[in-house]
Amino acid sequence: MQIGKTVVLAVVASFFYVFMEWLFFITKHSVLAGLEFGDQLTVLFISFLFLVVVSIFFHFLVFFPVSIFSAKLGKIRLSLGLRCLVPGLLISLALFLLIDNFTYTFFGVASFGNINGMRFLYLPVYVALMLCSVRFLMIQMSDGSGIVNRKSFSGVASFLLVFGVVFFGVDAVVGRSIPSSAELDSISSAEAPDINVLFLFADGIDSSRMSLYGYNRETTPFLNSIESELLVFENHFTNAGKTTGSVGSLLSGKYPASTRVIYRPDIFTGVDSYEHLPGILKQYGYTNADFSVRFYVDPVDLNLLQGFDYANGRKLNSKSSPLSFINYYWPNTTHFLNQIYDRISGRILHSLNVRTMYNPYMMATNPSTYEYESLDRERIDGLKEFILKANGPFFAHVHLLGSHGPHFYSEAPRFAMEDQSVPWSKDHYDDAILQYDRYIEEVVALLKKEGLYENTLLVINSDHGFRWGVSSSLPLVFRFPDGEYQGVRKYNTQRIDIPHTVLGFLGIPIPDWMEGESLLDEGRNDMKPIYVVNRAQSSDVNGWRQIASPKPPFYTLGIISAIYCNKMFHLDVNHKFNLSVENINGHTGDCDSSKIPPPDEVYSGLLNHLEFRGYNTLSLQPKGM
Repeated sequence: MQIGKTVVLAVVASFFYVFMEWLFFITKHSVLAGLEFGDQLTVLFISFLFLVVVSIFFHFLVFFPVSIFSAKLGKIRLSLGLRCLVPGLLISLALFLLIDNFTYTFFGVASFGNINGMRFLYLPVYVALMLCSVRFLMIQMSDGSGIVNRKSFSGVASFLLVFGVVFFGVDAVVGRSIPSSAELDSISSAEAPDINVLFLFADGIDSSRMSLYGYNRETTPFLNSIESELLVFENHFTNAGKTTGSVGSLLSGKYPASTRVIYRPDIFTGVDSYEHLPGILKQYGYTNADFSVRFYVDPVDLNLLQGFDYANGRKLNSKSSPLSFINYYWPNTTHFLNQIYDRISGRILHSLNVRTMYNPYMMATNPSTYEYESLDRERIDGLKEFILKANGPFFAHVHLLGSHGPHFYSEAPRFAMEDQSVPWSKDHYDDAILQYDRYIEEVVALLKKEGLYENTLLVINSDHGFRWGVSSSLPLVFRFPDGEYQGVRKYNTQRIDIPHTVLGFLGIPIPDWMEGESLLDEGRNDMKPIYVVNRAQSSDVNGWRQIASPKPPFYTLGIISAIYCNKMFHLDVNHKFNLSVENINGHTGDCDSSKIPPPDEVYSGLLNHLEFRGYNTLSLQPKGM
């Protein structure tokens, strides 16, 4: 029967497509590369099974109507071609990605590499591949000796389906390591606080370069103008030297070592995918949106689940949607399927000039180029639109990149007299900070116009310092509704304290898994260490920054640091270890540096921090321990 042949084709073509993408991901810098081989196989076969269901559904959706009309109209070849369309489409997509990966790996040229003319060159390549694939399958279908007629080929399809079902069943029974539905729904149904929460953050800003903190250039004139309304923290530090780990710690309220989200390809997994600030706020009726950068920060890319309603121009699935159900039981598989969908849809839409596919690494490091210069403006405009449409309390996380470096961006430069020709220009950096201040003023003006300013908790912050510094103080500024808290605080603070403080102010119970503490507690102990992580050694590969081998025992972790008072200790975990120490320049706190523990106690504390979070520190143990 022709129908049996076409089903076999759809099954085998589905596996071919998934297998080629799976092979690419497990051999490259990706989340799959860090999984055990058994988990990798589980992702392969369950992904294949899901794609088979979708493929056969569309196959029958086309096959039955066409078979009926073709019998009446005598269009036999058209009928045959349409029957081969679904498997031909899958084969052509796999071949297209294979060619694109090859040209990008060896020549640095890809379908998404240029937004002007290059994109159009790849479109006819894909069309030709699709036509050739369908033509090949038509020949196999019409030729009595074709491979589709061979029993062995049908046996392969049956074998793959059986394996898919087995992996599906086993993983559903023993593979789930996330909270139950009851646990996820256990938050009180008390009335939601009528206070909006807005995280309006920038990338890579030292507080010492802001006039609000005493810098001699007027880089934050708007913040200076409302200084009397603000609560300003002078000694605030990140928990991670790179954006992924820093944003992960901010949204989760957990140390990066706890979630092991330090640098890509790290993602949230298991219970950590569900334990985070936006998820709690969503349970209390908040509408949540993220305006950031794909791959490094985007919540979907980081597998942060059931937290956001909107993320970077996409409306996300609700908790009750079928995709959310799949994500609940098979998070690794769903993440992989999302990734392969984004890879092909991004390229096709880019080639059709429907939506530009950006390189996130270039977007972060060179926002002043033609491709990326307007993206911060798009984020701010998107935020404003979200605020205007939000129904009820909202939470928004905004991450702006104009101040990231090594190239900076400003809509109206004041300090730089010419275009940036060298990296890390201080004049252009100051202009980028001034632009950030303008964005803050613009958003505050909208909040005031809409009558939302006095019931919005506004937080100003940065993920790390200039040139990814971790020992420099970062800006941390709160504007509480009705100016409830004001002034300056000099005690040490860290990024994981922010969600703790937000929930406390809103009157929402703070879960035990949050590791920070309230920023409003003036009795804080400056001798309690702040732990900071940085990535392992990395290199540029075809326009991407990659860690050579994110494997056990330390995965993407390279340096673990601890801040006590005005000193910072560093331990490199991947090389011959020596505990180094540096003074924190510009520290304004009143802590007593004579009470800082001796190096051996600091060293033990660093190891304990890692051991408690499941790291194997045997290689770091001193002799005799």
